[in-house]
Amino acid sequence: PSQIMDYYISWAAAELPYAESSKHYTETLKLLPGDTLHQYYEPRVVVIDHERHSATDRMPFGKLVSEGGRQSLLPNVPSSGNWYLCMQKPFKLHPEFSYFVAEILRADPF
Repeated sequence: PSQIMDYYISWAAAELPYAESSKHYTETLKLLPGDTLHQYYEPRVVVIDHERHSATDRMPFGKLVSEGGRQSLLPNVPSSGNWYLCMQKPFKLHPEFSYFVAEILRADPF
């Protein structure tokens, strides 16, 4: 609310044209350039013996799937069927998101 904040800073590529998007805020809207990504990023990849590995557990990314195809080397991940991944942080997911995921899985023939 404009009573406690003077400005709302957003990324131009995520907003409508300024004249329209500024109507959605009570604060003065300030936009970061839309042609670059403005996000804190902490690298989580290390290179060991010319291969990319996870900086967290040093597991090589090339070993997540066997060389012979889609054979998962991770416990509890089946090799058959389709794999789905949502890269969003869980706290950002709307409560109805689970319903959408359930519908996608229900419609999946595998």
